[in-house]
Amino acid sequence: MDSEKDPDREPAKRMRINMPGIRVVSSHARLRRTFLTGALSLSAWAGFSGIFAVSASAQSADSLPAFRPDSVNQNPFKKVEAGPSPFSAATAASPKSGSDSAAPDTVTDRLLKRRPAVSVYLGVDFMDFDAKETFKAGLQARLAQDSLKLLQDYESVHLAFPIGIQAVLPISGYLDLVAKTHSYWYKQTAVLGDAASNHAGDEWYAVQSNLAGLGLRYYIPPTFLSVTGGLSLYAQGVLFWNLGNAEIYTPYGSARADFEPFGSGYEIVFGLQHALTGPWQVTGSLGFLHQDYSSGSAWSDIMVYAVPAGNVHWGSSAIQASLNLWYHFGVVSPAATPSAAQVPPGPVPTGPATGSSSPLPPVLPTAAPVDSTRHF
Repeated sequence: MDSEKDPDREPAKRMRINMPGIRVVSSHARLRRTFLTGALSLSAWAGFSGIFAVSASAQSADSLPAFRPDSVNQNPFKKVEAGPSPFSAATAASPKSGSDSAAPDTVTDRLLKRRPAVSVYLGVDFMDFDAKETFKAGLQARLAQDSLKLLQDYESVHLAFPIGIQAVLPISGYLDLVAKTHSYWYKQTAVLGDAASNHAGDEWYAVQSNLAGLGLRYYIPPTFLSVTGGLSLYAQGVLFWNLGNAEIYTPYGSARADFEPFGSGYEIVFGLQHALTGPWQVTGSLGFLHQDYSSGSAWSDIMVYAVPAGNVHWGSSAIQASLNLWYHFGVVSPAATPSAAQVPPGPVPTGPATGSSSPLPPVLPTAAPVDSTRHF
């Protein structure tokens, strides 16, 4: 019976025979997996070792004097944003360009740097003389009384050509103190003729004035209003007092104006403040002038025909335009300032203080430094 094969025990025997083979195959698979894992680990270690070696070599190169940054505590990202690389040569020894050393002034900056100034001016006043009707009534009375013809009448609009001086003194960012004089003389003449239109005489009167005043000038900030070729528009107001010799005189006499403590006139002027290129400057302005005078003399002192009652009084309103020649104190002409082309070249600058005599990299040409004479 022992020699007979038991069919129930045959599968178990075959299993025992095959199981060693199965164990051998499993060992070979584990060996291959271990080999692949080791190879990948070795490759990864070699790759990271190469990266670390490159990083170490860069740091060692950076430790050299020629590649050392200005400050090891400086954030390299901020330096990259600023321009040069943190691993480049030191930039402290490089000369600064003109744009870095002197940034150009803005329009407002130049306006705020304005200086005291004085000027002489010549203007023209288109005047509406309020006493002209009084003198015209006297002219008509003489024509009727003497049977004369009017060959030339008084002008309906009076022209005067005032001259004067003025000075401005800055007292705040956009405000100046103004002192000004205003003097003029003009004459109105009517030509009379007989019945044959022959010259038979004249009627005339002359008006003169000498004023002095104080006021303020306000510059409109450039942020509110900008004008090409100028820094700012300004508005100026001046209160005038009679300086003396303001009067009306005719062939029959004269009437001198009295001094008024509260003023004899005022003006409002508008102009453009230009940028300066030197101490001298020519500018123009446009404004309005009003005057009012009274005298202790009677009308009968200066008139013979159609004399009104009371004392002499007169005034005028005028549109005025003037041309000003200014001198600005403390402003130097650009011709007196040496330019970069006039400065003799110096020795070639060398590199950082490391014993190297190699010249620095050439500096690209930059904009010329801001002219310090352009105050405003």
